[in-house]
Amino acid sequence: MWRRGANLEGDTANFIETEQLLEYDGHISSFLQVRGSIPLLWEQIVDLSYKPRLNIINHDQTPKVVEHHFNDLLQRYRGCVAVDLTDKHGDEGLLSNAYTEEMQKLPNVRYISFDFHQSCGNGNFDNMKLLYDEISEDFEKQG
Repeated sequence: MWRRGANLEGDTANFIETEQLLEYDGHISSFLQVRGSIPLLWEQIVDLSYKPRLNIINHDQTPKVVEHHFNDLLQRYRGCVAVDLTDKHGDEGLLSNAYTEEMQKLPNVRYISFDFHQSCGNGNFDNMKLLYDEISEDFEKQG
């Protein structure tokens, strides 16, 4: 990954859409998820270290960048649940805090901050149930 974050139009450097289709007994179901860089103005210069330092760019357009990003997602997909899985410590913690602050300004997007590293570290993947319990109602609403 050579680039991270978003540009001023809200387009993220990394953005992946994955759709899973399931057909059973004549019924078809679809699960679609997108994932990508946190849509803030930030950069992480790649070097040889395990976790390169990241820099959050304080810019007066940051709220508009986030708003543009999620307005685009809402236009494409209608409903949107944003799940933040970043570490809540160190540089990622600073990024997660900045993201949380911006997401609180968006009433049409449900935002969930889940510290994956803390909850599921050391192979404790059973703790993913905590996240599932928090978003299961969203799955029900989406059908």
